[in-house]
Amino acid sequence: MKQDAYQQAQKAVVEALESNAMELTFPHFWDSEDEESGIFQAFFKSLKQLKNLRFLDIQEYRFSTLPEWLTELTQLEALTCIDGRLETFPSFLYKLPNLKTLHLGGNKLTLIPESLGQFSQLETLNLSRNQITELPDTLGELTNLKQIELSQNKLTQLPDSIGQLTQLRSLHVYVNALTSIPDSLEQLTQLEDLMVSDNQLIALPISLGFLTALQNFDASSNYLHTLPDSFGQLSQLQTLSIEHNEITELPETMGKLNQLLLLDLSDNKLTTLPESLNRLTQLVKLYLTGNEFSTVPNAIRGMTHLNMLALAGNQLTAVPDWIGELADLRELYLSTNEIETIPESIGQLNQLEILSCGGHKRSDHSYWGGDMMERHQFGNNIILLPSSIGYLPALKELDLQHNPLDSGLNLAYKQGLDAVKNYLRTHHV
Repeated sequence: MKQDAYQQAQKAVVEALESNAMELTFPHFWDSEDEESGIFQAFFKSLKQLKNLRFLDIQEYRFSTLPEWLTELTQLEALTCIDGRLETFPSFLYKLPNLKTLHLGGNKLTLIPESLGQFSQLETLNLSRNQITELPDTLGELTNLKQIELSQNKLTQLPDSIGQLTQLRSLHVYVNALTSIPDSLEQLTQLEDLMVSDNQLIALPISLGFLTALQNFDASSNYLHTLPDSFGQLSQLQTLSIEHNEITELPETMGKLNQLLLLDLSDNKLTTLPESLNRLTQLVKLYLTGNEFSTVPNAIRGMTHLNMLALAGNQLTAVPDWIGELADLRELYLSTNEIETIPESIGQLNQLEILSCGGHKRSDHSYWGGDMMERHQFGNNIILLPSSIGYLPALKELDLQHNPLDSGLNLAYKQGLDAVKNYLRTHHV
């Protein structure tokens, strides 16, 4: 097996040398024995002959440092060295005049030196999945950066100088230990994607409202209680994910987000939604699972393009008649509430494919967690369904588990969806 891998790697390198390749993936084939004998280093060093190499991908690099001879590859535009044992940031690579992409994710880097500022030509920098605790202020000198990936490290703060990266389009810092976001981010007026989920944020700065090009924002799994009023200024926002926080209310200004397509508010502490949200007429997916709603928010009535609505795991006792007005709805999740009846108007949802009104046994702690299961032991309290469900032309899935169904309906449910639809058409409620 090892010999085959060795020969395959040798063939790839020889072919690259013969063709003076512009792109090469240097495969992982060696073990500790190879390292001691110098087999790997001999193979690796032969790459310096590839004077036209533009893209180099080194897989599972087994050494703590990169060799300085890489600077002889003067045409190199992208260097990828991921999922290895690299411990020292290769500062000397700034000498590569054409280097625009540097991907060092999944290594063992802990310190990024001040010399990072010398990489002024970089457009993409990926330092994800390391053990980095802080970034130097010289990060702000990388003024050509368009994308920076810092996720899954140990960062507790971002340097204020990050605001100098005015060409930045994408900033990912999820799964760190950030307690705040610097106000200087307001200068990133071309930023389109901002991912700060799985940190320790308790509030978002008002200055985020200046990110008027922002299209995707994810602040899920933090400790947020609300959003700043300035969020209403994010006129280009298309996806907003703030699930798994402690949010109790939302600002009325969110009704101005008229480009929003997806809104995920799952697993918060919401009891109501601002009426202004009824202006989100372009919204396609709305996740409200695991909150504290006792009634379906009336603001949803204006979201006429919804095709997915998730309201599972709340305290709902009824479904409003106007649900039938959401003509584009394809998926409706109502499981694990306290609902007793479903309105006849649901039969107007001619595109509905999934209707979930079931629940989960208390022993199933993997679904909602202990507290939620304590409150909703078996699901809803549905005994009968309206006959109109039997005529839904697109319905493919119907979940009624753990409801106290009428014996006739229960028997039909055990036989499958077609049996339920036939039963409802012949047994009008």
